Amino acid sequence: MILVLGGTTEANRLVQLLIEKNIQAIVSTVYDFAEEFIPKSPLITHRSGKLNCDELQAFIKDNSIKVVVDATHPYA
Repeated sequence: MILVLGGTTEANRLVQLLIEKNIQAIVSTVYDFAEEFIPKSPLITHRSGKLNCDELQAFIKDNSIKVVVDATHPYA
């Protein structure tokens, strides 16, 4: 499973590419409203809310994440 830390145009472009390649992923954003911008597919799951370090580690373990892509805002 791939975890995309998103909320940006670049993250959404990556998600679209994953869909085209038939790759399942979870997209994590800070805010709920970001879901309306994420490309729609049964392959893509959205979760929202901030995660601290321990929560992120647990999420990765609990969801058998093998790859994490940080496509968040580079200047935030």
